[in-house]
Amino acid sequence: MILDSFTREDSNLIRLALVFSILFVATFSAAAPASAQKKMDITTHRLYNGTSELSRAEAQQVADGRFGSLMSQLAGAIEPTVLTPAHSLGSRGFYLGFETGVSQIDHQSEYWRLGTHGGANATEAGNAFPQGALTHSRGVFRKGLPFGIDVGLGMGHVYLSNLFLWSAEVKIALFEGWFKKWPRYLPDIAVQGFATTITGSKEFSLTVPGGGLILSKPLVLGHSATLTPMVHVRAVGILADSELVYAAGITSGSQVTAFNRMRGYRVRVAPGLVFRYQKLVLSGVFSIDVMDPTRVEEIPNAPELSGQWRIDFGVGFQY
Repeated sequence: MILDSFTREDSNLIRLALVFSILFVATFSAAAPASAQKKMDITTHRLYNGTSELSRAEAQQVADGRFGSLMSQLAGAIEPTVLTPAHSLGSRGFYLGFETGVSQIDHQSEYWRLGTHGGANATEAGNAFPQGALTHSRGVFRKGLPFGIDVGLGMGHVYLSNLFLWSAEVKIALFEGWFKKWPRYLPDIAVQGFATTITGSKEFSLTVPGGGLILSKPLVLGHSATLTPMVHVRAVGILADSELVYAAGITSGSQVTAFNRMRGYRVRVAPGLVFRYQKLVLSGVFSIDVMDPTRVEEIPNAPELSGQWRIDFGVGFQY
């Protein structure tokens, strides 16, 4: 009997691994060949275009402003998804999932037209038809530890680009599982820390650290089903640094230059739902900025940073 049980469980895990292997192949095949330029590849050297009549200092200010705005919206699009409720997985539990995020961007802005390759439609002015949203997918593995701690790792890809995402997260459930009398009406509460970084570009580096508070409350729908409303409140940092680029738009001095580093942050609220039936987990969240995006270091005459909305949804299995 024990051997039969182990065999069934092992068979389920093999099927699960096969399903997610297929999803990973479908996701990352969009990046091949890695050397080919994609429509939404970030091309920061073009951010100097149109500055030939300005002084070197003025041209640098314009380019730095475009770079900061571009990095701010890219960071908002690639931050780790917000699809986990406040309660922990338990010391023996784990979760394996496939998650997708769709983020609005100011695609008609000058910095997105100049800052993306454009593929076959590229002109001297950059990308003639930038996408109206950035979409990425990632696989994520979360493991429960003692004392209400969950840790997670993720890897993903931004579609129509050569950018890959690598993320890590930790969640600590402070209060969960109220059962008796009046406390049972209180939500579960957890704090979370996370970070995402990217690879795939030689022109810049971008890291998105952050943390936040999670409130959720599981509602039992039946013998094997629960529905969990949740709200994430999070602050997201933006750490963007430029590498040396060849700026054809500069006519005075050296054309090999770099942008000033960009430091900023966003504050977001993300309400959502998690539905679980036995081991299957379906989740969805809608995120919005609740404050105007902020540059820690202001840049003269820089384009204004705009708020973004983002939708995340995922499917996974929890054991």
